[in-house]
Formats: sequence, C-alpha cells, structure tokens
Amino acid sequence: MHRMLSLLLIFSILASAAPTGHAAPSSLTMLQSQGKNIVNADGKIVQLRGVNAGGWLVQESWMCLTNAPSQMEAFSVLDARFGRETREHLFKVYEDHYWKESDFDNIKALGMNVVRLPITWWHVLDENGVLRSDAFDRLDWFVSCCEERNLYVVLDLHAAPGSQNGNDHSGDITGSFLWKNQEHQDRTVYLWEQIATHYKGNPVIAAYDLLNEPGGDLNSTNAMQWEFFDRLYKAIRTIDPDHIIMMESCWDPEGLPPPDRYGWENVVYQYHYYKWNADNDYNAQKLFTDVKLYKINHTNHPVPSFVGEFTLFQSMDAWKYALQAYSNAGLSWTIWTYKVTGNSTWGLYNVYGEKADIYKDSAEEIERKWTVQGEMRRNTQLCQVVADILAGHPVELPEESSARSSSPIFSLTFSSVSATKTAAIRQEGSSHRLTTLKSIDPQDFMNAICFKLQETQDTSSYNYLTFFINDLQGSNTHKVTLIDAYGKSVSKWVDIPSVHREWTRINVPLSMFSEIDLKNLSEIRIGEWNKGDYLIDRLFLCNGSMDE
Repeated sequence: MHRMLSLLLIFSILASAAPTGHAAPSSLTMLQSQGKNIVNADGKIVQLRGVNAGGWLVQESWMCLTNAPSQMEAFSVLDARFGRETREHLFKVYEDHYWKESDFDNIKALGMNVVRLPITWWHVLDENGVLRSDAFDRLDWFVSCCEERNLYVVLDLHAAPGSQNGNDHSGDITGSFLWKNQEHQDRTVYLWEQIATHYKGNPVIAAYDLLNEPGGDLNSTNAMQWEFFDRLYKAIRTIDPDHIIMMESCWDPEGLPPPDRYGWENVVYQYHYYKWNADNDYNAQKLFTDVKLYKINHTNHPVPSFVGEFTLFQSMDAWKYALQAYSNAGLSWTIWTYKVTGNSTWGLYNVYGEKADIYKDSAEEIERKWTVQGEMRRNTQLCQVVADILAGHPVELPEESSARSSSPIFSLTFSSVSATKTAAIRQEGSSHRLTTLKSIDPQDFMNAICFKLQETQDTSSYNYLTFFINDLQGSNTHKVTLIDAYGKSVSKWVDIPSVHREWTRINVPLSMFSEIDLKNLSEIRIGEWNKGDYLIDRLFLCNGSMDE
C-alpha cells in the first residue's frame, strides 16, 4: 500500500513538472529543419501548407468589424470613453466570438496542416512588461483545438512592444519604436523567453516566428535587424533547444544573412509575397511568382523557405499557378488569410457584419456588433482551388449548410428603372444594360442603375438580395445602395468580383444594411466606378446563397 502511494506521488510530481502546453497526438511530432526541408521526428519531410488566423488577436480595420485605424488607437479611445474595465470586456467579447471551433474544422476540411497565428505583446504582458496572469489562456485554447485536429501552429509575433514596423497590423501606427528603444527590445526578449518556457517540448508548435515584417525605418540596414534576431535566437535557445525559429525578411532572401554568420541552427527563413495593382492580371501574378522563386533559388540559403503570407487576389488561374509552384518547389506556405469582412479573395471565408464605430457607438452597441459578428460564407471558388492543390486532384467540397434553403425566393418588381447622371441604361430582353460614361472616384456616389420598387418590401425575413451581372468592362466589384421608405440610404461595397464577360451571381447579405428599415425597402441602386458596360438581370430575395 505504501509502495502504491509512493508511485502515485511520483506520478503526481512528474505530471506537475510536465510542459504547460498540451500533449500532442502521436501523428504530430516535433519538427526540425534539415537542409532545405522541414522534417518530423521520423525524418519524413513535412510541407507545411495552411492559412493565417489574421484579425483575431490584432484587428485591422480593412478586414475586421472595426473602424479603428489601429488597436492602440482603439484601446486609447475606448479607455477614455468607457474606462479600462469596459474596454477589456469589449475586446474579450470580440475574441470570444471571432474565432470558433468550427473554424478549425473548416481549415482541416480543406486539407491544410498548419495555422500561422498572429499574436501580440499585450495578450502576454501588461503595460508594465509583467507577465499577465492569463497570458496563455487564448493561445492554449487555440493550440489545443489545433492539436485535436492534427494541425500545427506557427506562433507569429505580429505586434511587438513598440511596434516593429509602424503598420496597423502591428497594433500601432505611430512609429516603429522597437528599433529605437532599449526597453521595448528588452520586453520583446522577455516575451519570447516566456513563450519558449511555456511551449518548450510541445510538438504542436511548428515554429516560433520572431517578428512579423520587421521593417520600420531599417529596410536598408538589415544588419541591425539581424543583430536583434540573434539576440532573440540566443534567448530562446537558452530555454528551448528544439523548436524551429523563423526569421522574416522584408521582403526577399537577400534581406536575410547566411545562417552560419551567426551560427543559427534549426531555422527557417520566411517571406511575404504581394503583387499589388494586378488583381486580375494572371500574367503579372505568374511573372511575380516566378521571380520570387528564382530569388530563393539564386540566393540559395541552406535552410527551408516558408511563404508566410500571400494572396493572388482575384485571378483563380494565378492562385492555381502559385500554389502549385510553391508546392512543387518544396516550399511551405500559409495564405493571408482565413477570413475577412465583405466578399473578397483576401479571405477563404467572408464575414458580413456591422463594423463597430469606436468613436460614436455606445459600449452596448459595440458589444452587440462584436457578439453577432455577422454571417460567414465560404469563398467557394478559392477554397476549391486550394483543396484541389492540397489533395493533388479535384475534390468535392461539402455544400455549406445554408447554401440552399427550403423557403421560396421573392422576385422583385419595379415601378421604374433609371440611371444616375453619369450613366445611361437601356433594356435588352430581360436584362438592363448600364453604360457608365466616365470613371469616377470610388468614394463618390457612383455611376448607378436605380431600381424603384413597385411597392415597399419587407426584407427582414430574407438573408440576401441577389442579382446577376455580366461585366463587359472587366472584372469589378460593385457598390450597392439600399434606400428605405423614409429616405435613409446605406451604401456598401460588395467585393465578390464579377467575371469578365460571364454572368456572375452576386449575393448581397442584407445584414450589412441594418442601419435602414429593412421592413420598408423602397429602392435598390447598383453602382460601378469604371467607365464601361454592365448587364444586370434577375433581382430577387432569398435565404440561401444558391437558391434559385
């Protein structure tokens, strides 16, 4: 009996000394870099291919339900308006509802094996640089959910103390003070020491990604960044000799040193690829991809390469080419990003909700918007491309549960159809041709076709206003304005890109227009900002995104 008690005591002591991270299932083992490959404990090559969890722990107004130019601005404004306790409660509500367990299931269903998780200093440290009592609550939940689905996690420090780049995705747009302030640097080192201590020995963590896009004022003096990388590397290695450490370049391989310059081992070099101003230009995107792969091969760093962020915008052919090219080259990659607000190929999923106005909304209104979050829909065309590439053959994605509904559609009828002064219309069979006479500033009211309803319509029981468009000008996004019987109007960009010279179905979530009286819809306007011709047909209300 005494021997049994002694054994139980020993087991109890061993359990209490175990790493604080969760134990991984047997299929996930600690990853290492080996030459230009990432390998698992059995020496098998593991190509990490997945997505970023952007927008959860650090908000960006273009992709999240906020109008704050940065999170530090949001903290300051909400502190001043409601007090610290209420502000912290509001962000807890946001984080509780932004990311759910079903999101991990969606990622796994596409065939992905990794999530790059942007993290922030303020979740781990308080404003005095002290470890928070709840420092790892959010991260442990995320890591545990990934563990259950055999998904690796890359911990990416997106927002370092003082900001490493002065951009909104670092949480602070006032400047890149990390590089100018010793206290910020010391806190960043301490932050990584705490993370390394907490996750040491946890094989679910694929890598520690030291600093996201470490740009700021130092793009021409990379050696200063390298010296700080080396300091972080040594601090982590003192605690955790096993996990991969990632270093990022802004933006190409020549922005990072040969690893033997500092004696770095078990490292991966990371790059971010965005070809701007070529949203629908397959040839430009293809050339850009080829150039980036050439640079990786030409620089020939003897470490694995990881494309940590990228998008190919609206060209599905470009998406197919780049994903296949990265995979064929043996690169690991994570798409930016899992979900964004509005219809956009920036996200595998799109969210249609109401943006919180941090300057005007009451605390109750912000809480409501961040609790509801809005409807989330799969960007099916993009997800299909991703799933096919990952599987190596065409696969059938499951239909989303709300893609079809049993309720009937409601076809809209109009008392008049007209155009704004910068456009003209004419009827062609069942369609209306909108001819925009000149391109105008997208911030203006837009060249628009105006559908005046024959009688006011109660749309409150429907999810979507749907129409079909044949874009003869090019592949564009569209601005929809709804006007109620009392004259109040709301305009929203609907970023589903129409396909050039093909009929494209556009589902406009009515939840985006909650500021007007949706029980008394009076007029619908569909606006374009590029000069050209657009055919518009079949406006109706429905509850499923594939209802006919």
